[in-house]
Amino acid sequence: MRGIFLTIFLWFWLALTLMAVSVALITWAYQLEGGSMTVAPAQPRRLQPLQLAGALALRDVRGDEAFTAHRHELEESSRIQTYFLDVRGDDIGGEPVPPALRAFAIGFDAAKDVGTRRFDGVEATIWELRDGTGQRIIAIAVPRNLRPTSVAESLEGVERGGPTAWWSFDFLSTPLPVFALRLVTILLVAGIGCYALARSLTAPVRRLQRVVRQFASGDLDTRVDPQLSKRADEIGELSRDVDAMALRVASLLTSQQRLLQDVSHESRSPLARLHVALEIARGSAGVSAEAPLARVGREADRLNELIEQLLTLAKLESAPPVTERSPIEMISFVAEIVGDADFEAAATSRHVRMTRADACSVVGSPSLLRSAIENVVRNALQHSPPNGEVEVSVLRPPDHEPTAATILVRDHGNGVPPDALERIFVPFYRVDDQANAATDRARRRGTGLGLAIADRAVRSHGGTIIAANAESGGLLVRIDLPKG
Repeated sequence: MRGIFLTIFLWFWLALTLMAVSVALITWAYQLEGGSMTVAPAQPRRLQPLQLAGALALRDVRGDEAFTAHRHELEESSRIQTYFLDVRGDDIGGEPVPPALRAFAIGFDAAKDVGTRRFDGVEATIWELRDGTGQRIIAIAVPRNLRPTSVAESLEGVERGGPTAWWSFDFLSTPLPVFALRLVTILLVAGIGCYALARSLTAPVRRLQRVVRQFASGDLDTRVDPQLSKRADEIGELSRDVDAMALRVASLLTSQQRLLQDVSHESRSPLARLHVALEIARGSAGVSAEAPLARVGREADRLNELIEQLLTLAKLESAPPVTERSPIEMISFVAEIVGDADFEAAATSRHVRMTRADACSVVGSPSLLRSAIENVVRNALQHSPPNGEVEVSVLRPPDHEPTAATILVRDHGNGVPPDALERIFVPFYRVDDQANAATDRARRRGTGLGLAIADRAVRSHGGTIIAANAESGGLLVRIDLPKG
């Protein structure tokens, strides 16, 4: 199986190969052009004095022609050019000698000039030899790919004590322009290779990330791109695992929703029969049975309300985003909800009032938005103290924002612990707060589904709903509805 390890290995191998080939091609191209930016070989094989002495002995035995042929063979094998100079500075094989080398040979002092010397980046090795007649021969070896004129210029620069045309880094023996070109080439090719490697590794991971985010946002039908699932590496395995997980979770949620719907539907018929039996019992029972029968009636009403909310929640959980929409003028729409809630709250000595009303409108489902706002207001009333007041505001955001309308609902109760602010929109979640008994009794009367229904209804419109504790106490719920 082709794993990520092999992918990384091959990409790095390719990048390093491309760098080496690119540098080699550039060096080769400059050498072919014969430009002044030629580079000395990294480590040419050094000629041994015995080889040079053998070349001189061959000259004495076979003559200049054999000497010249053997000399060229040595230069080809070692990539070093050697000058054999006599006391007058002439090459004994008739090779042209740069003026600087001629002058150097004439002023040669064996006590201090024999050995390896560096002339401003050009390294030369100097020996003192003797031919068959005992005549002194000065052998000077320099890198073969350096032109004699370049050597002459370097040596002349040393004699003058000033800079030369070959401006080099001594520790690299490489001209600065070539060094810079090599460096830029390596960085460029390595950057391209590493970028391709990063893209090849992160692109599929980002595609997986988008799928996971879509699934987390509620799109249970989303699946990984088949191109990723068919991969034969670890990313392909991860893609198939994500698909399997999504399928399993979607199946469980669908089963849960179906069970919720079925139980709710099946419970409605017994409840209807219970209400009929209750009315019959009231007609035939005496005065002593009125209180228990009234209690049964209230509990049946609560159970019926719970079933209605369960059906609403199940419908919102399984339904696609709202498609049938109509324009809604928010001031009158929210004012009607506030009026109804205030009328219901009067029986518990609580009030609901609108504190701000900006002219704005949205496009959506009136029934779903009414359900969302009513559930938030009723939740605020349940958590308000006696004689408390729930404040509702309708705000119009600036035109450049994507939000068409913002509804704020605030109570003056005890608020919610910070770690529970997001969980209050989960079905049946209740905050464990015994701060005051009246609020707790109201909480027990609730079903724990109101805010969950409001959350699903708002999200089905593409909006958001969040809760936060107000600075001066109480809970503030914010609903943002988008334009269009």
